[in-house]
Amino acid sequence: MNHGDFWTAITILCLAYKGRVTSGARAPERNAEVAGEQNSYHVLGLGADIVLPNYENLDIFRTHADRLGLRIFDERNKKGHLHLQPK
Repeated sequence: MNHGDFWTAITILCLAYKGRVTSGARAPERNAEVAGEQNSYHVLGLGADIVLPNYENLDIFRTHADRLGLRIFDERNKKGHLHLQPK
């Protein structure tokens, strides 16, 4: 998945579910500041953290993300968001 396809998929999900991107592409220095993984997809410009106004339709959101070629890591307990990256 290239950058354009990734960010198009993120935009589709945010518009459909009223989500908000709280973090996207990061420089390695910024990634270290926020305790991101050393090999983070954020550093590649292919990672996005999203918050939703509610998580009632999370199963539908997951299915939609999967169909768009995205993998979700539920980090709500640790960091308060969903992390998305290409499969």
